[in-house]
Amino acid sequence: MGKTIVDETLKYTIIVNGDKGKKEMAQLEKSTKELAKANTDLEKKAKKLEKSRKDNREEIKKLRNEIEKNNKTIQGNEARMKELTKEIGLNNLSMRQLGREARKLNGIMSNLDPNTEEWQQYNKELKAVKTRMSDLRAEMKPVNDSLDDSMELWGGLTAAAGSFFIALSSGDAKAAKASLIAVLVAMTVGTVGLWFFSEGEVDLGDCLYMTIITLSTVGYGAVIP
Repeated sequence: MGKTIVDETLKYTIIVNGDKGKKEMAQLEKSTKELAKANTDLEKKAKKLEKSRKDNREEIKKLRNEIEKNNKTIQGNEARMKELTKEIGLNNLSMRQLGREARKLNGIMSNLDPNTEEWQQYNKELKAVKTRMSDLRAEMKPVNDSLDDSMELWGGLTAAAGSFFIALSSGDAKAAKASLIAVLVAMTVGTVGLWFFSEGEVDLGDCLYMTIITLSTVGYGAVIP
């Protein structure tokens, strides 16, 4: 009895901590993306000021300092995301997060000598990430099979999305509202349905993504963003 309670407590702790870690990971990814975009804009402003005939040294200095500050924050975010990846474990990362990890490892390896131990270690990590991505695709197969069996339904939902944009462009507010409700219902049903068929193994964000690309007919059959 005591052992059962301990096991359940450990299981609950792992699940809760995993969820917290995934939430923090998502926040760090969002922050890093926003900072990178901000740096691009700041760099453009700095270059524009450098080309100006006016004396903009002080303003350029401020922009450079802000870029440097953002870069330090980005470095801190990346270091923390690396820690979280180890804490959470590859099995608890979403396909999107695994893809980001694979791209990061590929970037690092491209600057290393393949004959070094460091390159070999990163290559080992990359193989582990790709193996997990392959496993996730296999887990998504029943979901994709289920979608294949429901193409008529998806066709109707896609038509609803198309009707919304047509009504919106023609100024028919009543028809646009009705179509929008149908699209929102479709997105909700599609997302929850995908999540249900995957038995909770697939991240809700990825389920929503799959639903959106199916409704928009942009990338039906895709597994990762």
